Amino acid sequence: MGRKTTIDYVTIASTSNASDFGDLRTQTHMGAANVGASNSETYGLYIGGYKGTSGGTTSDMEYVTMSSTGNTQFWGSLTVNGYQSGGLSDPNRGIRFGAIYATWQGGSYVDNNKIGYWSYSSTGNASDFGNLVENSNSMSNTGCVNGTRGVMGGGQRDNYDYVEHMQYVTIASTGNSTDHGDLVTYGMQNQWGNWWGPDGIYWPSGVSDGTRGEFWGGVVPDDSYPSRVSIDAVQYITIASTGNATDAGNLQDEIHAMACGSGD
Repeated sequence: MGRKTTIDYVTIASTSNASDFGDLRTQTHMGAANVGASNSETYGLYIGGYKGTSGGTTSDMEYVTMSSTGNTQFWGSLTVNGYQSGGLSDPNRGIRFGAIYATWQGGSYVDNNKIGYWSYSSTGNASDFGNLVENSNSMSNTGCVNGTRGVMGGGQRDNYDYVEHMQYVTIASTGNSTDHGDLVTYGMQNQWGNWWGPDGIYWPSGVSDGTRGEFWGGVVPDDSYPSRVSIDAVQYITIASTGNATDAGNLQDEIHAMACGSGD
């Protein structure tokens, strides 16, 4: 699979094809599915990434200025290198959660439960925020935010060990994440060897309008576990209060690892 460095953009308020914005600073990022992201009104950040089996992972954070086109520039370094992490933000602070932090280890993932954060007021390295409730890479591509709270949903702890839980942090403060509730999982939980396969979701994408958060698509185990399939499910939560997600309908296609954006 070829590595892409292209950055595209759209004007959210109008419909049209994407236009070229610029390129990533390096070719260390192997596809958007392996890069976390967050943004303020001024800056957009690309965080971490996967260089390939020989190069391992990176701790680099790169940024663009949202109002003008151009290539990314170096912002700083993450507290832990890795890829398939999730990102969320408020206007002042960006947060990165979970990741695969090492190269492919003989067929097994090496996950971490670290949360890091940075201020959008100046470039610089990320600082430690706290820990996730449980180890999980790619909790979701973006998460859901309401300006105060950020909710992360789903993920993967190992090759086929998917997560059905949601967890949240208060963005303006530091500390460990707290349980928010469970996703609607849609998968099968069948006997596999001497243990039960998971009934969770991996790689959903999150969007929000400031009050309601939604998780779109994802990957779930099917009835021939450990095979897995993409789904077209849409589910929602009220960000400000804890509780389980509710089914909201369907996407037009079964899909996972989408990059999503929201307006004000």
